Amino acid sequence: MTASVPRVSYRRAVALLVVTVLVAAVGACGSSSGGGPAADPSSAVPATSTDPLASASAGAADAGDDPVPEPLHWSSCDDGFDCATLTVPVDYAVADGPSIQLGVTRRPATDRDHRIGSLVVNPGGPGGSGIDWVQGRDPRDTALNDRFDIVGWDPRGVGRSAPVDCGPTAEGFLSLDPSPNTPAEQAALEAAAQRVAADCARQAGPVLDHLDTPTTVRDLEQLRRALGEDTLTYEGYSYGTAIGLGYAERYPGRVRALVLDGMDQPDWDLTDLLAAQAQAFEKAVAVMFDGCDRDPVCPVHDAGATYDRVARALETEPIADGSGGRFGPGELAVAATMSTYAPATAPQFLAGLARADRGDGSGLMRFVEVYRQETQNYGAYAGVSCLDGPHPVGAADYRAFARRLTAEFPRFGATLANEMLPCAFWAAPVSRTPHVVTAPGTPTILVVGTTGDPATPYASAVSVATSLTDAVLLTLEGQGHTSGDQSACVTSAVRRYLVDLVAPAADTRCHADS
Repeated sequence: MTASVPRVSYRRAVALLVVTVLVAAVGACGSSSGGGPAADPSSAVPATSTDPLASASAGAADAGDDPVPEPLHWSSCDDGFDCATLTVPVDYAVADGPSIQLGVTRRPATDRDHRIGSLVVNPGGPGGSGIDWVQGRDPRDTALNDRFDIVGWDPRGVGRSAPVDCGPTAEGFLSLDPSPNTPAEQAALEAAAQRVAADCARQAGPVLDHLDTPTTVRDLEQLRRALGEDTLTYEGYSYGTAIGLGYAERYPGRVRALVLDGMDQPDWDLTDLLAAQAQAFEKAVAVMFDGCDRDPVCPVHDAGATYDRVARALETEPIADGSGGRFGPGELAVAATMSTYAPATAPQFLAGLARADRGDGSGLMRFVEVYRQETQNYGAYAGVSCLDGPHPVGAADYRAFARRLTAEFPRFGATLANEMLPCAFWAAPVSRTPHVVTAPGTPTILVVGTTGDPATPYASAVSVATSLTDAVLLTLEGQGHTSGDQSACVTSAVRRYLVDLVAPAADTRCHADS
C-alpha cells in the first residue's frame, strides 16, 4: 500500500541535530537512567606528549600527492559566524581536472589569548551539514568554543558543496511502501529505485563517482591545511566517525586528537550494516515496549502486539495523519526508530501508538515530520552508501537480500533494506573495500560508544577501539544514538581529551544524567 509522506534515511542519521530537535519538538521528559560519576582524572592517561599545535610527527603520511590548497578567506556571515569556501578537485587522480567548492563555517574561539586552534566537527549522515550544525543547534559542550574555533563544513554532495539532489524522483521512491507484499508493489518499488539511480547520475555528473568516504577524507586534509593547522583536532559523530577513522588511517601523523562517537564499523559492507541496524532497532524498540508493559500508566496494553497489529492494518489501509495526508507502514517504522534515537520521547511515541490503534496517525506523524525536516538530501546519502561498500547488484539479488532481512527482522528489515534499493542500480561503481583499520602512528584516539545505540551498535565501538593501534574506549551506559549531551561524565572526559590531550582511563564507563 502506498503511503503519502516520504520516508527518510536511517542508516547513520544526522546524529545530534535530529535528537536535539526531536526532544524539543515532541516535548520529552527527562531520561530515566541514573547519573554516573565523571571519569577519575587521577587514572587518566596522556593522549600525546606533544604541544597542542606541534608539527606533525615523523610518522606522518606523505601528503605529496595532495594538492596545496589556497588559504581560506573568511567573511562575516549570519550572527557571529565566519564563512568561506574551499576549492578541491572532483577527482584527486586528475591534478588539473575540474574542481568543486566546499562550504565552510567557523565560530571563532571566545578566549583568544588561550586559543588552541581549530576543532573540526562533522555531525554524521551521510548527508549531514556541518555548516547547519555549527550555526544551528549543536548541543555539544559549548565550553570548547572558549579554546577552539569550531569549524564545520558541508562534505561534497551536501548543502553548499556541489549538492547531489535527486529531487522529485527520490521523493516519489521514498513515498512508496518499503515493505511490499504484492508483486505489483515490488515492481513499483524497483522501477522507482531505478529512476532514482538514473536521475541522481544525471544530476550529479562526474561528482557521482567521487562521493565516497576516502575522497572526503582527502577533502578534510585540504581543509586542515587551508585552516593553517599543523595537525587535526576532530570530533565526528555517527557517519562522521567513518571520516575521522579514514583520516587516521591515511594521515596518522597529522592527527592531534580524534573523538569518534557512534562508531561505524569499517570492515562491514552495506548488507552487514543494514542487518546490524535492523537487529539493534528491533532490540531498542523491544526495550521500550517492555518498559511500557511494566508501567501501569502506559497508554498501550501489550505494546509489542499493538505495534504489530497497527503495522498489519497499515499494510491494508493507511490512516489519517492529522494534516490531510495519509500515514502508512513506512511512516510507522520511521516513528518507531526515531523514538529510539531519543529515548526520552518514548512516552510520546507510545501515546501516539495508542491513537494510531484507533485510526489516528497524527501523534506518530510528529516524529516523521521532525526527522524529514532535519535529515539531508537522499542523493548524498545514497551516493556515499552505494560507493562505500559492496552490495547486491540488480533487482533479483537485492530482492533476495531484502527478503532475508525481512524474515530475520520482521519489524524493520524490509524498511532498512529497501531504503537503499537504488544502490542495486547505481551508476557509479563501489570504490572502497571494507577492512579493519589499525592506524599505526596516531596519538591516542578517543572512541565513544553508547550501549543501547540502535543506529551505530555499541559492538562497533568495542571492535574499532580494540583494532586501533592506540585508542581508548569511553562507554556510555544508556539508550539513544551517540552520547549527545546525555552525560556530564562523557562531556568532561571529551573536553579534557580535546583541550589537555589527556584521555580517560581505558574502559571508563559513564551513565546518562537523570
